[in-house]
Amino acid sequence: RFCVGKACWLRECELAIMPAVFPRADEVKVKPLACNDKWCILVFALVITGMAGLTWWATAKEGANIERLIHPVDYSGQVCGYSPEVKDKPFLYVCGKANAGFEGNYPTQLDFQSRTCVSECPKLGGEVACIGKPLVTPYAVDSQDHNGINVHGVQVLKTVTWRVSQAVTYQKAYPTEPFRHMMCAPGWEAPNDLRDQIIFGAASPLSKSGEAFGSLLTAWPVLLAVFFIATVLSLLFLLLMTHYAGPVLFIAIVLADILIFLLGLFFAMGIFFDPFNTGGWYQSVNPIERTIYGEWARVLSLLVGVILCGMGVLLLHTLYHSSERIDEPVGLIHASMEFIFEPSGSSVKFLILVPFLSSIFTVAMVGFAILCFMLVLTAGPVDSRGIVIDGHHYPSMYKGIQKPWNGFGWDISMFLFVAGFIWLVELMVAVQQYTVTHCVCNWFFQPIKMLPSKEKEKEKNAPKKPDSHEVRKTPLDRVEVVGGIAAGIHKEGYIEHDHETGQKKMVVYLRDKGPNDAPYVPQDLESKTVEFEWIAAGFCNAVTKKLGTLLYFCWYIFITRPLRVAAEVMRFLTTPASHKIQRKQFDEEEETKDIWGIMHGAASLFATFVNHEFGGYSKDAFVDIVLRDTNFREASKDASEQILSAGGVISFLHGMTRFYEIIASAFIVLLSTVLGFVVMENVPCFSDTNSSWYISDTSSMALTCFLISGIVAYSWMSLFNTTSDSLLYTLMWARKMSANDTSFPAVTRAQAQARGTSKVCPEALLDLVGEEASTDPLVAMKANAKNRSQATRFQHVGSRFKGAAMTTMGAGHSRHDERDPLLRKAKGSTT
Repeated sequence: RFCVGKACWLRECELAIMPAVFPRADEVKVKPLACNDKWCILVFALVITGMAGLTWWATAKEGANIERLIHPVDYSGQVCGYSPEVKDKPFLYVCGKANAGFEGNYPTQLDFQSRTCVSECPKLGGEVACIGKPLVTPYAVDSQDHNGINVHGVQVLKTVTWRVSQAVTYQKAYPTEPFRHMMCAPGWEAPNDLRDQIIFGAASPLSKSGEAFGSLLTAWPVLLAVFFIATVLSLLFLLLMTHYAGPVLFIAIVLADILIFLLGLFFAMGIFFDPFNTGGWYQSVNPIERTIYGEWARVLSLLVGVILCGMGVLLLHTLYHSSERIDEPVGLIHASMEFIFEPSGSSVKFLILVPFLSSIFTVAMVGFAILCFMLVLTAGPVDSRGIVIDGHHYPSMYKGIQKPWNGFGWDISMFLFVAGFIWLVELMVAVQQYTVTHCVCNWFFQPIKMLPSKEKEKEKNAPKKPDSHEVRKTPLDRVEVVGGIAAGIHKEGYIEHDHETGQKKMVVYLRDKGPNDAPYVPQDLESKTVEFEWIAAGFCNAVTKKLGTLLYFCWYIFITRPLRVAAEVMRFLTTPASHKIQRKQFDEEEETKDIWGIMHGAASLFATFVNHEFGGYSKDAFVDIVLRDTNFREASKDASEQILSAGGVISFLHGMTRFYEIIASAFIVLLSTVLGFVVMENVPCFSDTNSSWYISDTSSMALTCFLISGIVAYSWMSLFNTTSDSLLYTLMWARKMSANDTSFPAVTRAQAQARGTSKVCPEALLDLVGEEASTDPLVAMKANAKNRSQATRFQHVGSRFKGAAMTTMGAGHSRHDERDPLLRKAKGSTT
């Protein structure tokens, strides 16, 4: 066999760790992985090559310079405070129009092409060098000969010569003051909105994006600190959820609700403050007031405040709703935590290699892409051809940066660059989710090892008392308790034999009460080791054979994500707790006759419709790709059908943890962002204007902190959501395969006893789904009418919503009359 470099090693590694259970289709045995959707790899390679080539071209051929984006540029194309000729002149001054005249100390109009760099903003009096408009002067010359002059056979009687001249002259300076440490802005008393024209006018030389990008160069220590703060908070959050998932999630919702309410009230307060007073304490703290100037800042601040307060009200309703049903997703989270924090500690390498390195790599790639985009934005030569006559350009003293490719072609390139950036970010997220899914599927079929509980370890390792005699212990497997709270329970114990005294003593620990007032019995812990090979194989498969399929999924996931997230949140809020569901037959159910019933029905209808149409464009499809080695179309179809036909508890629990993933991520993001913003505003080295680390645009950097902490929080918090749904999906697939193939690993205890093998499904998951771990979905739906599939629910929810609307509009009619229009329009059987 011929090998080239590492290619041979990767192939050997892949063959060595090929799982014995999957991938396989329903009718065949284990099969080798196939490379699907190859054309997507070619398209993606062309896009990435175009992005890299565009960055190289902008830097090497078009004079790209980030300083052009950060600092203002004068009339000669010099970057104020950076170019050698104006290195000591960091401020940009906009001259007044020469022929417009003055109104008091200020010009009536400004000439935004006449911009000059100055060392300090001028006060009242003084002069500033300004470039004038091109002056065109005609000169007419008559011929001395009345017959004219013969020029190439043409008799010229009179000649008119047009002379174009341009000069730099000194102009009277108007009073200004520094604005954002790069501009000279007129004072508040300036007429004709001169100050607004310079700061927010259409021709304003002030680049908000440039200031934001420039702040990255000094804010990187804060951004790095925010990254590690978000990482520590995420890991701490997961560790606490391992033992206290319910209280931790409940407290996170409370704190997030309080924080959002406080932020909403803070922004809403902006309506009471003067938006033109940039020196006020509120204006200097409010990021909207710092970013936007004038009445628009007040309006936008109030709008953001109202939206945040509305989100607070929604979270308050969620808090009430979660108090009744938080136990249901907590059990699923507990099952997923057995994989994330495996009892033997083998999952540490998984936590380091997958979420931690993934967040580092994603943030680094996003930062690098933003740097490339900054370079591309500043591409273009400094062109002095500022005079245009009959469509022809002629040199002038005014120089500006010209966009390559006539501007329009460059704008299209920018759009493709942004599209490639989105595709790259989505691919990194998909690779992480595929790797996690691959590890979860392998872990599900990993043999179970039993570890002694902490109580037994404590008793085993307890030190002997110094004065104790040598005692022999005889273990007892089953000791029946006949009295007390543990009456009728068989427990473990032992008999102590003291040879010196001849006494015998039986010891049985009754422990404390457990769930349902039953005595707490320490159980041995199930352990499934997480292997490093799973991580390596999952990543290798994601970036090689499954790369095309993941690239195909990226755009569908990106486009449908807002709808799917909204649908899952609505489903969570509109689904009552399982112990409160008391449904009757379809023709006996009562319809709510108020407006809230219509809104509830509309939300349920929307959620079910979105899950029905777009449920396959999610991470669930990655499980199908891992288990069945399908392409994009097959995986999206299979994922949707599997979820819709699952029925029962599995269908009820699927997607239940998404809402808590959002809440946990939001809490970490808000806390990290607020901490970062407080540091930038209050630490002297970042807030002092004379410091070399001064951050001029803290509001944009706050958004950057939000982005970084969001990437980190999602990389960690998506673990329990991805693991939970992957376990449920794998259980659905394994249930089907095990029922049709006796050689397939046993899923439940009953199957293991019948086949003489050991089960593979974790006990926490079996306890959660009960009998449905081995029962066919159709049988489960027939046995329990309330556990219908989502497909049936979709039809029924639509009927209920329509019935509620008809009931509300037709108030006063009898119940038979209300249902009659629906029955007449129904198609097919109504049973």
